[in-house]
Amino acid sequence: SRLEDVQAWRYRFGYSVMMADTVRLGVRGEGVDAGFGDLGSYYAGANGQTLMRSTLSAGVPLHGMGTLSGTYTSTAQGHGEATERRFGLEHSIELESKAQLAVGADRDLLSGEYGWRARLSLPVDVFMRGHWLGF
Repeated sequence: SRLEDVQAWRYRFGYSVMMADTVRLGVRGEGVDAGFGDLGSYYAGANGQTLMRSTLSAGVPLHGMGTLSGTYTSTAQGHGEATERRFGLEHSIELESKAQLAVGADRDLLSGEYGWRARLSLPVDVFMRGHWLGF
């Protein structure tokens, strides 16, 4: 991102695996440079410090009713102590081929705050097909 003459990066690496066709396990690591401006969480400006975030997840299919997933996320500023430790649940359903709707909530164990979210995942080619690209 570039905001007010500051150029910063966010790096993310993740891996997930399906175990015995019933449980999907995942791990993700993320590093966010100081000054990175993320529009998804932009409410008080860019990050003031470097952040390191780790997420563990597990999801189980609900046989025609989508997937129920649990997550644990730990966030630390710089290389110090964790500033957030969140446990969360998310329910996702496939609306049609390649389109997915998810709703979830989590709680920060350190501050006691709750968060709610909704996500619509739609590949760009599906979204634009027939509307702007003409096919």
